[in-house]
Parts: sequence; structure tokens; C-alpha cells
Amino acid sequence: MQWDPSERAVLHLDMDAFFASVEMRDDPELRGRAIAVGGGGRRGVIATANYEARRFGVHSAQPTAQALQRCPHLLVLPPRGDVYREVSRQVMAILEDFSPSIEVVSVDEAYIDVTGSQRLLGTPEEIAVEIRRRVQERVGLPCSVGGGISKSVAKICSAKAKPAGILVVEPARTREFLAPLPISAIHGVGPVAAKKLTDMGVTTVGELAELPPQTARRLLGSGAPALQELARGIDRRTLGEQAKDHSIGMERTFENDIGDPDLLRSLTVQMADTVAHRVRTRGFAAASLSVKMRAPDGRTITRSISFRSPTASSEEIRERALIALERAREQIRWVRLLGVRAEHLVPAGGIAIQDSLDGASASWGKVDAAMDAARAKFGRAALSRGSALRADTDSTSVQRTQRTDPDH
Repeated sequence: MQWDPSERAVLHLDMDAFFASVEMRDDPELRGRAIAVGGGGRRGVIATANYEARRFGVHSAQPTAQALQRCPHLLVLPPRGDVYREVSRQVMAILEDFSPSIEVVSVDEAYIDVTGSQRLLGTPEEIAVEIRRRVQERVGLPCSVGGGISKSVAKICSAKAKPAGILVVEPARTREFLAPLPISAIHGVGPVAAKKLTDMGVTTVGELAELPPQTARRLLGSGAPALQELARGIDRRTLGEQAKDHSIGMERTFENDIGDPDLLRSLTVQMADTVAHRVRTRGFAAASLSVKMRAPDGRTITRSISFRSPTASSEEIRERALIALERAREQIRWVRLLGVRAEHLVPAGGIAIQDSLDGASASWGKVDAAMDAARAKFGRAALSRGSALRADTDSTSVQRTQRTDPDH
């Protein structure tokens, strides 16, 4: 492998079917069986499944009832959070032997910048081999490691290396490696964007990279330049700049399916307001917004809308969220899960906000500032919009869920 030690080198470690692997390690009788970790009951959801179960179509974030239909002999185990966190701590401690620059993304995933470690420890590929060996030897679990010149390339490589593999792409081969991959390999190209691109005949990462900037912006909105950079292997994020900072959102799962349009609108307003507040307090502005819906049968759709310019305004985020909600309701009438997410975030400091002629945006900016100040002093529940009052009244039927990245 040819790798100039002065070139940036990032590795991405991803534990294989982490929760399920821990269960099989601790109980050898489970090996060879189709198992999953998750919740049981009518609203249970699969957190992760081992590879034996995945052959039957079982996957993370899938309703447990659906997983059991696809794999009747599936053994669903309750999660042991404390055990998984302790094992995760042991894995991350191993990474400290290779570099002081580590970004822990979740309990089973981390980035390691080994740029300055090469002269002492070898090439990025040699370091990846040693990391995998130590994790298996000391913790008794399989993992996959990807590597490249950026975080995005390293993550794509680890996904392609699964299970228990290693794939490191040297800088000179980055464009060649990315070019034939499907556009879905690029983080940020969701179903809606993918359809727009494929309708234009753009199906690969290489074709996205070569798309004229004006065409890309027309199809993808203000997030187009960043997506095209990722398609070329350029990812300017440093370690510690979490991927979650590029989208901020929340989701709710309902104890009873909701079909009442007014209640759905009230819930959407409430979530949009909370998301906008989080975007502002973290110093960002959003270039686009999405609303996610899941039907009682597990069917899930997402509708995305771009802003004319990045914004952190509650009013603008609320308006776009309601538009996206109505578009989503054309496909799903009864709702089991609802989510609002601000996406393609950029630092708010560099955004010039153009007021409307009647000064409306300035007025709403003052309202946002007043509400933020009240929440900071009296708590998040101190103020809410009148249009969200029904959602507050009916909150006893709502159970909030924490969104996590699927376990690979």
C-alpha cells in the first residue's frame, strides 16, 4: 500500500452486530442460531440481529412482530444496556493505544485519526489489522475496520468490509473506489434525493461527482456542494465534529395509532419548534428539513423540503414541516411514528438572513430570542405555541423514543 505519511489517514471501527455478538459471546449455545436483541410485545422493535437472522430479512429498526413473521424461529433477547456499555468502554480503550485522536460515535462505532501514528505503527492498513486483532483477542468480539483520507470514505469502507473484514483505500485510489458505488452510499442522499437523481440518469457516486453544479443545486438544493464533495472523497470534518451535528431532530412513537389530522399537525408544530430551538442553541442553521412517518404496518416514508437559504427560524421550520407533513399524509393516513429533522446544517455565523419587505423575519427572530431566553431561565416547557396545545393535552398517549443509528 502506497501512503504518504503526510497524507491524512482516518480509520472507522464498526463492531459487527454488536449487541447480538455480545450475547453469543456470553452464551456460546446461541451461536449458529438466528437471534436478535430488541423489544417484545406489540410495539417492540429490533435493535440488532446477527447474520444468521439477517438471511431471513431481519434487520435493525424493524418491528419485532414483522421480524418473527419473516423468521418464526428467531430468538429475541431483551437488551442488556449496562453490559453493552462496559464492553464498548473496553473496545474504545484499545483504540487509545493507536492514537490520541478518537471520536466515539456510538457504543459500537468510532473514528481514529492515525495520520501521526504511521511512522511508529506502520501503514493505515497495518494499524487496522492490529486493531481488529486486539479487539478479537481482548474483548472476544468481531469488528470491521475501514480506512481512507476522510471520515466519509473510512465509513463507506468499513460498511463494505463487513463482516469482520478490513478495507483501506489509499488516497490515490479514492475517486476510482467511489465512482462505481450507488449514490445511496453517500450519507445525506436520502430516498427523495436519490429518486430525483435517478430520474435524471444519475445512479453512481462518480456521476454525482461530475454533475454540473447548477444541475446538482437544482436537484439537491443548498446541500448540493457538500454532497458533491463527499462524492469526490472530500470530507472537511475533523474528528470530534460529530456527524449528528449535520442533522438535528426528534421522533415520537405513539401508543395508539393516530389518524386525526389536527392532532398530527399539533404534534408536528411542537416537534418543529423544539428542533428549531436545538438548531439555534447549537449555533447552526438548516438548509433543509424532513418529516418522517411510519404506518402501523411498518411502512416508512420521508418527505424533505429545502429552504431558500439556511435558517434557524422557528416559523420557517414550522411552515416547512407542515408542508412536508401534508405530503407524507398522501401516502400514510394512520401514523405510528412521527419525526421532524433539520438537515444539512451549517454554522449560523456565516448566514446572511434577508428580511422580508414587511420585516416579518426580524419580528419572528425577536420572538425566537424571547422564547429561547424564557426556556433557558424556566425550562423547556415554559412556553409553547398555541397551535401545539392539543399535542400537550394528548401527551399521555405519546411515548417518546430516542433515535439511534442502526447497528450493523
